Amino acid sequence: MSVTDTPRFEDLEADGHPRDKWAERSPKPSLNPRIAWLEAVPIDYPSMSPPAKYARFHEVTELIILANEYRLVTFIPLEDRPQDEQQYIRSQVSDR
Repeated sequence: MSVTDTPRFEDLEADGHPRDKWAERSPKPSLNPRIAWLEAVPIDYPSMSPPAKYARFHEVTELIILANEYRLVTFIPLEDRPQDEQQYIRSQVSDR
């Protein structure tokens, strides 16, 4: 699976847990998390586990966004990840 093969904006729901985590973890809680997904860059995220299948990095909020085929799953602050993982994610974004 390619990191570019991710769900479309129109296919994703963001309610319940994802909406709560966005409000809690995002420095821009008024931004719709589905819009953040649209703005984010697809990445390879080796620490991902089910139910998440896809990952994107939203540079403005510094959040890793995880999703499956139908819904946003959660949001992880990049600063909460180990240094080597942060560098790996940043390298993918800077290569674009």
